Amino acid sequence: MRANVPMYNLVFWLLLSDLCDTIVPMYIESVPNRNSPPCVLLRESRREGRKVVKRTLLNLTSWPSELVEDFRRLLKGGRVVEDLSQAFEVVRSLAHGHVAAVWG
Repeated sequence: MRANVPMYNLVFWLLLSDLCDTIVPMYIESVPNRNSPPCVLLRESRREGRKVVKRTLLNLTSWPSELVEDFRRLLKGGRVVEDLSQAFEVVRSLAHGHVAAVWG
């Protein structure tokens, strides 16, 4: 199931937060709705004087719950895949570069 959320928005915000001088904490918040499922939002928060200001960056409601939990784990500094070698399977490998020149 593919979420209908443009990933470039998410990547843009993550890169923008890396380029800024200030560190802006991002988190995923689940906001309850009265008669419908909760709204899942990617938010940032900052303090302006004595007030805490929240800004919604992305609506994650259409994402599958597994993807939201993995993204939440990434935001907290964790890993989604423990061992990278288990995440991929090499089906075929072709020689290239200087190896291809030697093998002809």
